[in-house]
Amino acid sequence: MTDPRTTARSTSETSLETPDLVIFDCDGVLVDTEPLTLDAMRRWIASCGLDLSYDEVANRYKGTHLSVIQPAVEAEIGRPIDDFVDGYRSLMFKAFEAGVEPIPGVVETLDALDAAGIAMCVASNGPHVKMDASMAASGLADRFGGLKRDGGERIFSADDIATPKPAPDLFLHAAEAMGVAPDRCVVVEDSPSGIVAARAAGMRCVAYVDVTPIEALRAEGPDLIIESMADLPAALGLTSTRR
Repeated sequence: MTDPRTTARSTSETSLETPDLVIFDCDGVLVDTEPLTLDAMRRWIASCGLDLSYDEVANRYKGTHLSVIQPAVEAEIGRPIDDFVDGYRSLMFKAFEAGVEPIPGVVETLDALDAAGIAMCVASNGPHVKMDASMAASGLADRFGGLKRDGGERIFSADDIATPKPAPDLFLHAAEAMGVAPDRCVVVEDSPSGIVAARAAGMRCVAYVDVTPIEALRAEGPDLIIESMADLPAALGLTSTRR
């Protein structure tokens, strides 16, 4: 029998039981920063001596914590890079100055979840300083109780825990802080490492197709795959926001 977790491509095929909490990844799921951050990484590591294409950077490092990326790059070029994090973030924040938009369909989806009384939070491998910048620039911060720097309590980062995704720690930390059992959570992710983390946490997962090829997402066994954020409400058993 075919496993629906590895074949479902849209909400027209199936949907999940409505959760008590939806945990969103940030880059590429809520905010359209993935092309900006990946290109900043491409340019930065090229300046360090490792020349990779945009697609190679995306395939190797998308959704990966900087604490993993830095030693991998250093191993390839054969020397340490003392200013790795600061250099990358300088290029990233400069790219954000041009503007950051929500992923198409996200605003309407958040409206639908709010109307249904479903709790929401953000859990990303990205640092709080990065999420503060992108969530503020996109206008989405208030939808999650405000920025971390302003005392917000619904935006979680790998900064908050010892081990980033693909370990389950971040999602489990977010669920505990929100007071919801893991089996009542649905994670929305766009990276293989995030899907692995959600499954390890005992949570259901909806994979959103953004930069990562659908085959790479499907290989990690998400419960559903959607290709438009407008399909998420229906995937969660709510009314579709498609127009």
